[in-house]
Order: sequence, then C-alpha cells, then structure tokens
Amino acid sequence: MLIRTGVVDAWGDVEDDVRYYPPAIVRDLPRWRFKLPLEMRKLLEEIYRSLDAENLRLPMMGARTLVDMMVLEKIGDVGGFKEKLKEVEKAGFVSSHNREALYAALEVGNAAAHRGHAATESEVQGCYGHC
Repeated sequence: MLIRTGVVDAWGDVEDDVRYYPPAIVRDLPRWRFKLPLEMRKLLEEIYRSLDAENLRLPMMGARTLVDMMVLEKIGDVGGFKEKLKEVEKAGFVSSHNREALYAALEVGNAAAHRGHAATESEVQGCYGHC
C-alpha cells in the first residue's frame, strides 16, 4: 500500500511524504551476526529493524552503541571514542582507514543522540552499506 500526504510549512510550501506499508526491506542482516555475543546480536537485529522502518536517527545511535559495546569487550574502557578507536587499531582489530570510517559514523551517532540530528541517507549508507 502506498500512502502519500502533503505537509504545508509556515511559508505555504507543500512537502510530499510518500510511505509504503509495509515498508520495503532495506537489506538483509549480515551472516556474521551469529558470531556476536547474544546482547550485541540482539542490538544489531534491532538496528536493522529500525533501518527497515526507514528510520534515520535510531540506526546511527544503535551503531554508536554497538561499537562502544564491542570496544569495551575487546579492550576495556580507555577513554572517549577517539582514544578507544586508537586502541582498537593498535590491538589490530581495525585498520587506520576503518578506524577513520568508524569515527565518522560514531560522530553521526553522537549528533543523533545528543542533538537530534537526522542522518542523511548517504550517512546511513556509509555506516551500513558495508555489512
């Protein structure tokens, strides 16, 4: 089913809102999820359900949380995200390129969590497009 609505803003401009019910599946869950500890796997599954519902903020907040959970398990609490990611790289879990990509995704998650930033489709794709 397709639902199309128009919203009129304060200046009289009409913004179309088109939604499909049920929403199209965005992407399949990664096969490697079964290698994760149970709570991390559950979180990843929640994130993907949020993606399927076309949410933009929650998946980025979830990615931030999932990375933090993984880092805490692998190396412990060693400071802020920047420090944590440097330690994860030193320990050989990620390359410097992947560390930078993770940091960019974490910054979008921080903005969503703390300032209500709605991620763009390209930011979400940048975070989840490699799974």
